[in-house]
Amino acid sequence: MTPGGIAEMYLAGGDADHIYIHSRKGFVSIAVEEGVDIVPVYHFGNSQLLSFGPRCLENYSRKWRFSLGIVHGVLGLPLPRRIPLMMVVGPPVDVQKVPRGDPAFAAVVDDAHKRYMEALKSLYDRHKGE
Repeated sequence: MTPGGIAEMYLAGGDADHIYIHSRKGFVSIAVEEGVDIVPVYHFGNSQLLSFGPRCLENYSRKWRFSLGIVHGVLGLPLPRRIPLMMVVGPPVDVQKVPRGDPAFAAVVDDAHKRYMEALKSLYDRHKGE
């Protein structure tokens, strides 16, 4: 699952890794509702493989909830650039099962999201120099 969605697609390309996760809680809501743990995973180099754009289509993509744009890499073709990739996986973040209608649901989602973000940042910080 890639929770960054359309916003993260438009961050692809360039010299640095980018993710758009801070305000994304939909995947956490599903995990809380189902009572399944969330496994933090980070792919170093992934956002540099291909570019997506043009950025002027981002607002239309969000409005229509459909990605509009062109994927391009080597020579402007949809061929990935030669970038070293590394995937790191952290321990699962425990998620408490709570029904969506429960008054505590939003607080449980916020807590699980906070712990997921901390785990992802820790994972990133631990492996960023490799």
